[in-house]
Amino acid sequence: MSGKSNNSRVVVILAWSAAVLLAVGACSETSTTALTDSEMDRLVLTHQKIDLVRAQGGLAVVVGGETITSDEIVKSPMEIGGTFILPIQHFSQLAKLSSLEQFKDRARRQMEDIIAGRISGHLLYQMARNQFGEHVDETLDKAVETEMRRFVLQFGGDDAKADQALEAMGMDRKSFKEYKNRSLLTEYYISTKFPDTRPITHSEMIDFYNKVRDEAFAVSSSLKFRLIDIHPEAMQAADPNADELLARIKQGQDFAELARQYSHGSKKALGGLWELQDPDSLVRPYDVLARQGRTLKPGDIAGPIEAPGHIFIMKLEEMQTGGYRPFEQVQSEVQEMIFADRRDKVMTKLNDRLMRHAALGIKDEFVDFCLERMYELSMQ
Repeated sequence: MSGKSNNSRVVVILAWSAAVLLAVGACSETSTTALTDSEMDRLVLTHQKIDLVRAQGGLAVVVGGETITSDEIVKSPMEIGGTFILPIQHFSQLAKLSSLEQFKDRARRQMEDIIAGRISGHLLYQMARNQFGEHVDETLDKAVETEMRRFVLQFGGDDAKADQALEAMGMDRKSFKEYKNRSLLTEYYISTKFPDTRPITHSEMIDFYNKVRDEAFAVSSSLKFRLIDIHPEAMQAADPNADELLARIKQGQDFAELARQYSHGSKKALGGLWELQDPDSLVRPYDVLARQGRTLKPGDIAGPIEAPGHIFIMKLEEMQTGGYRPFEQVQSEVQEMIFADRRDKVMTKLNDRLMRHAALGIKDEFVDFCLERMYELSMQ
């Protein structure tokens, strides 16, 4: 993890649905006037005082009355690019390959960024709480419960599996809900303080589409087909050969049923069905099917197709050529991506200021203590 490139990701902010944000907004009568750059700097730099204090078992940072302990720094999960990771998972290999002093030297910049990220996250949440107060709590609680249910549904509604996944992330249900609560409120705070409601022009959408289409809208080539895969050495004396099977298919016999009876391939129980495949992923001897499939139309039959140790009869079920989803089909997605991109740029601008302010509150003594604690845990 590079220090600078991940600064905007250390502050744990999630992208929430517009409907949920509007629900929070409906409970608020606070002005949504945007802040200027100078107002943003003044707000960040004067909002909270950051103090280093002695705490049970070591040191802690106090941000506006909220305490950030060394355990929160070294044990609490951090979110990077949408994925949760425990800091010890990130640092343990480096620690095991280094002496303590080497580790402190090599990991210091990253640890400083993590600490600054925690501090800036607290600062941002406190700004949101100061603006909205407690009158949004009921709406937030409902939204958080919805997110909890959605998380469990990712595991088929299995509570035990969901709890195991949370444990692997270094969380339990209580900390997960707290995380979601803070994230939702801070995201809404950003959307009200830094609204960007400029109309999106058609040319802007076209330019953005062309910029992101390789990543977001590319469609790979694919084939879906049924296959009778004959292994000559496995044939019985009474088995029909490939020509006889082709004749039966042309007479109207069901391809899938014939595959179940006479194919020797791994898909015979499925009626010889190969689900969508990237043609370029087919390895020998099946690569001949990729070349053959490109010459067929759905419903066409090809064969016999000879390959080392195999004789194939192929029925093309579906073919998709490579390219891009057309702009006309994804226009609404492009609009949402542009709004998200605007929000991300605002968040980056704000977070850069927060990180600079947070860095002022980082004391070498606290960084050293966290590094030593991380090294100790990595060696256990």
